Amino acid sequence: MYENILTETTLVEQIYQEYLTLVNYYKNIKRPSIFVRYLNVNINDSIYDIGLEGVFDRYNSGVKYDVYDFTPMYYTSQVLNDPTSNVDLTGQVFNGYLNVITYTIAKPRIEDLIVLTYPPEGGGEIFRVSNVRASLNAINSTPSVNWNELTLEYAPLTDIKKLNLLNRYVYSLAEETYMFNDSFLTYIAELEKLSSLFSSMQSSFNNNLEGYYYNNIIPLYENNIIYEFLTSMSKYSKYFETSKRPFVIKNYGTTTCLDLSGDTITCPTITPTTKSILKYSETINIYDLAALTKKWNY
Repeated sequence: MYENILTETTLVEQIYQEYLTLVNYYKNIKRPSIFVRYLNVNINDSIYDIGLEGVFDRYNSGVKYDVYDFTPMYYTSQVLNDPTSNVDLTGQVFNGYLNVITYTIAKPRIEDLIVLTYPPEGGGEIFRVSNVRASLNAINSTPSVNWNELTLEYAPLTDIKKLNLLNRYVYSLAEETYMFNDSFLTYIAELEKLSSLFSSMQSSFNNNLEGYYYNNIIPLYENNIIYEFLTSMSKYSKYFETSKRPFVIKNYGTTTCLDLSGDTITCPTITPTTKSILKYSETINIYDLAALTKKWNY
């Protein structure tokens, strides 16, 4: 297989690195499980009085949590409810256990909380993390693969209203990262508006030359911006699958303008919009759409 056996060590390293890269790339595509609300203990802002550890109540004291909404779980086992006898407290009770695998929480900790609050569950069952298993080799590799298997059990809580909650984040599948809640709401509104503008722009697409036009002119520079935004190399491409790709740049380049017959012409001087996506209310054209997509980058 090898022309020179000396290259084998390098090849094995490259194959393993490529494998780790693909694990991260396909993590949300291959994920078969659910979304949860994850409460991660904030070590830096939590308060713990060493002198009171004998009466320390972790749920009504100085422990503070960051909330991560719509946290994806790569794997979630079924909840196994085992009836057990607890004579000292409540008598016969159900103890629920399950295992989950998370890949978006940087540092899961014992005593973190997970709430099954989204449909179809919707029951709001609250579990606490009782054990964390991780592959330190994968976490310390380049690229890092931060996957953790968590063992959960029922937490002695009926709701999380009395907990000390700090920052609230929401996981964005488009960006594959967490955003502050307010930023996420703005992001979704802009994404919906941009999707609407792309839909309106489809009527100004020349199918023969495969390019967007305005006033019977196809500006190749602006079409190239749209092409880069929509192609498979872009993280946004899957959200604009119905929008036509301007392949005109493959045959004519990116620096001139064409008329609808395909002849090269002088590009007109047109000033694109400087408005933000949410404030844009004009009839969309290729120049404005290119300007909006160029500066919309999270």
